[in-house]
Amino acid sequence: MRSSNMDQRARILVKNILSDTPSGFCIRVVVFLALLGLLLIGGRPTEAAVKKDEYPIATVSADQISPAIDGNIVVWEDKRDGLSGIYGKNLSTGVEFLVSSGVSVKRKPVTNGKVVVWEDNRNGDSDIYGYRIPADLSTSGQEFVISAGPGDQRKPAIGGNRVVWEDKRSGKWEIYSYDLSAGQESLVASGDDGNKTNPAISGNTIVWQDDRNIVGNSEVHVKDLSTGKRHSVSTSGNFADTPAISGSIVVWRQENVGNYDIFGRDLYAIDLETGRVFQVTTDTSDQVSPSISGNVVVWEDHRGGSSNIYAKDLSTGEEVQITTGSAPKATPQINGETVVWESQRVGDTNYGTYDIYGANLDAAPAIPTGAQATGSNTGVDLKWNANPENDVTGYNVYRSDTADGTYVKLNTAILSGTTYSDTEAPKGSVSFYRIKASDAVSESGPAMTKAAAIAPSGLTLSASSLQLNSGGTTNLSGKLTFESTGGTKAASGKRVILEARQTGQTNFSEVRSTLTGEDGNFDFTGVKPTVGTDYRARFAGDSGVGMGSVTSSSVRVAVISKTALTLAASPATLNYGQTTRLSGKLYLNGKPISGKPVILEQRVVGASSFTAISGGQRTTASDGAFSLAGLKPTKNTAYRARFAGGGGLEAATSAVAVVSVKAKVSVDPPKVERPKKPKVSISGRVVTAKSGRVSVTIMRNGKVISRKKASIRSSRFSLSQRLPGKGRYTIKTSVPKSATHLGNRKIRRISF
Repeated sequence: MRSSNMDQRARILVKNILSDTPSGFCIRVVVFLALLGLLLIGGRPTEAAVKKDEYPIATVSADQISPAIDGNIVVWEDKRDGLSGIYGKNLSTGVEFLVSSGVSVKRKPVTNGKVVVWEDNRNGDSDIYGYRIPADLSTSGQEFVISAGPGDQRKPAIGGNRVVWEDKRSGKWEIYSYDLSAGQESLVASGDDGNKTNPAISGNTIVWQDDRNIVGNSEVHVKDLSTGKRHSVSTSGNFADTPAISGSIVVWRQENVGNYDIFGRDLYAIDLETGRVFQVTTDTSDQVSPSISGNVVVWEDHRGGSSNIYAKDLSTGEEVQITTGSAPKATPQINGETVVWESQRVGDTNYGTYDIYGANLDAAPAIPTGAQATGSNTGVDLKWNANPENDVTGYNVYRSDTADGTYVKLNTAILSGTTYSDTEAPKGSVSFYRIKASDAVSESGPAMTKAAAIAPSGLTLSASSLQLNSGGTTNLSGKLTFESTGGTKAASGKRVILEARQTGQTNFSEVRSTLTGEDGNFDFTGVKPTVGTDYRARFAGDSGVGMGSVTSSSVRVAVISKTALTLAASPATLNYGQTTRLSGKLYLNGKPISGKPVILEQRVVGASSFTAISGGQRTTASDGAFSLAGLKPTKNTAYRARFAGGGGLEAATSAVAVVSVKAKVSVDPPKVERPKKPKVSISGRVVTAKSGRVSVTIMRNGKVISRKKASIRSSRFSLSQRLPGKGRYTIKTSVPKSATHLGNRKIRRISF
């Protein structure tokens, strides 16, 4: 392989010697020739991809064309016996095998080394068929249908377990795919905006020639099946077709000024919106039919008036001619460092039959694909895909603390596998890595990736108030830090998520988020829980800078929930000696609360405070209700219900319910004296009054004859009144309303 550019060193040496002074010139020339010989005897320039050998693969009579290769398996279209069949050969064993034969036309075979796929017109139009290669090539494998729908299905390509092809079932050319493992077919790109043809695939990436409704023109498009994203690859606007892909590199034929050239683009090098297209070939003749594997591109080249096969190593920029001579060579395909092509038989200029030939290259190892770096608490774990070249001896891993800094080799012995754990990676800062494939002579270009070993993070959370009344707010604050080289550091500009759960529940859910300040501090202001709530802060981590995820301890904020009490008395007005019933309900946020103690209290008119009623402690029922019957107030009395609170519930007191008591008036039977002028004596008792006055109204035959007032002394009153004569008398005795009682009256009737 390659380690330095010998041609360039030789040119520099020639220049230095020939530009020297005449003195001692002959000696220097001799020394120069000796050194030049040492440089050139050592072999080819180590940067160049060179052809090692060339050999026939299929040379029977009739045409063998359209070869394809994967690993040691080569397949082709074969017209021996006057039929169109598909044949294959294992290059490592030299065993040739039949894939499919018959009268139908079979074309464009491709293989992944285990399955052969081709287009077949046995049903009248082109369909896609497959064949599983048996381990024992002396036995027959299994043939199966991949797609045999309406319209033509043709030009298959295969990558791993996925087959793609161009399909005209809808009347327009579209790209379809088939997953060999899952047995599922899917549409990749519809023809609604133009024909889609000539698909190629590598991994999850599919490319194709796309008309995009441009008459007489086409461009190359790509779709990532893992993300569903689709973009244009060719960007010049010139006609572009026949794309090929390996890893992230796409190449295609593109119309240039007066000829066709090969162009390319690395999909990963720069994003697809602004990525740069590069030119692979620049000769003024036509270069067509590109194929790529790793960093090596091969194509059919028409320079010199004949068609030959050329190759270019993209990692070094070196170009090499694989075939020579005037016999036409076409449709090259490459896998790893093996190139196959169709070649017109020697001596049969113009219309001779075609054979399949191959050659092995010695190219620089391809840049490893799929490089990934993942930071963890123990360091950085790296992985990448194995290179396809057979002569790759292993891999080397290099690290730097900046992208363009000095890279230090980490492994002491060459790595045979495709993983490496960098346990010495500095925590809390990004490390940059380069992974290179190596052969017996030198290394490939670097696959680049980066990650940071995860440093422990710290996260605190506190509340300005841990107990709130209903409707109240609290402020939550904390700080995010991480451990790095040099000690604990504040983490600024990081998103911290506030999570909450009701006290007693299991799962937290996100409430809001914020960014930390320069000092790592953060605040959540105006947090307003409606019930008791546990809060915690969470940081999801930032692997890009080596910060691990962390969750703070939880903070419990109690909420004194707002309660309400109702109370009513029935009846609310009593005669002295009657009873009343108190009833009400206890609510929390409008909903009844059961099983809570409620205390009933009273305040007799004139008293300064409420006192508990004997037997007045009640417990709310399932509907929040409580009651107390049989209360017998002797005076006007105010009642209320009181809930002491507790258990996260706010204390509550009901509105006052007033029960008014009517005074009890009793009148003794009137005594009538009957002299010439009769006189009646009236006396009685007011139970609730010790003093005051009563009003006595005397009516004769419905007409008032007297209104008098009598003083109450020790609850008794008395008076006398002369009567005008015989008749029917009504005596009304009334007690007025007082502070302690409602007024009342008593009526007596007499006749004489």
